This record gives sequence, structure tokens and C-alpha cells, in this order.
Amino acid sequence: MSSPIFWTPDKDRFIYQHYPDGGASAVVPYLDGVSPGRIKNRAGVLGVKMTEKAKRAAHSASVRRVEPPSELSKLLAARW
Repeated sequence: MSSPIFWTPDKDRFIYQHYPDGGASAVVPYLDGVSPGRIKNRAGVLGVKMTEKAKRAAHSASVRRVEPPSELSKLLAARW
């Protein structure tokens, strides 16, 4: 089990300042040793939410479109 985090007003200030525009990944550099999951949990307790623009950016970064190999279409065409 991980050690407890003692949240101070200074740590909360980083969440208030940086979480809305970049989520937990924007706060991690300022809070050494605190996981993104704990930061998300604390942001929820504080009532801090990401902006819609930041949510879209985070989603588009996690969903990457990859072109299928050109051989795949040839294999599928040969089978059908």
C-alpha cells in the first residue's frame, strides 16, 4: 500500500491553477511523488474540473489513428 499524502494548501493551489487546463499530467511536475490518480481524486474532492478544450485535447492524444497496412486490403480482397 502506498504512503498517505498530506494535502496542504500549497499542493491544492497547484491543482487549482494547473488541473483545469491540462488535467493530472499538468500537475504532476509540480507535485513530486504524487500519482496522476491521486491528483484526479483530490481534484474531485476540491471540485476542480478540466475545461472542455483540455478534455478534447486529452482524448485526441489518447486515441491515435493508424492507417492499416496496404497488404491488409489486398488480403481481404483476395479472401472475399
